[in-house]
Amino acid sequence: MHRILFRRGVIGLVLAAGLVGSAIAHAATQSSAHGSRLLATSTSGPDTINERPCPNLENETGLPKPGTVCIGTGDGPQHYKGRMRGTSHYTYGWALNSHGEFEAEFAESFRGHVDGSVSGRMVIRSTSLTAPDLTFVGRWTIVPGFGGGDLRNARGGGTFKGRILADLSATGKTMGRITC
Repeated sequence: MHRILFRRGVIGLVLAAGLVGSAIAHAATQSSAHGSRLLATSTSGPDTINERPCPNLENETGLPKPGTVCIGTGDGPQHYKGRMRGTSHYTYGWALNSHGEFEAEFAESFRGHVDGSVSGRMVIRSTSLTAPDLTFVGRWTIVPGFGGGDLRNARGGGTFKGRILADLSATGKTMGRITC
């Protein structure tokens, strides 16, 4: 049971870290029109994780039996440092397969500053895949038409990567471009 709860907690944190990285990348790329670059580092969690019943778990691993998938939802806070500074809240849907891979899709609401002078809010959409070793990779994009303040017309996208830590928090780095 402990292993199952740990895996479920990790899923949420991995997904959260993916969103954190997404938001950082979006806001921090405002001044760059060429190529991807590091926009920010992030920390996320702890998450609130909700799941649908998953009765087909292996006793030894706590993972779904072959041919089945566990799914659920979650949400949590994120904090960004770097060219993009601020906080966000994300929600996500996730799935865990029998190989120990977590896949998630996020919606994140960011509020903060970019490059110290541009401030406002924006919505970021991202997807991530977490490996059994708790490292994750993902892609993000700013959702047009949902921004406010100086970020109301922000556009951009990129990638992120990170790791879930032993305490179930997550850290990440976001690469990409943002234009306003």
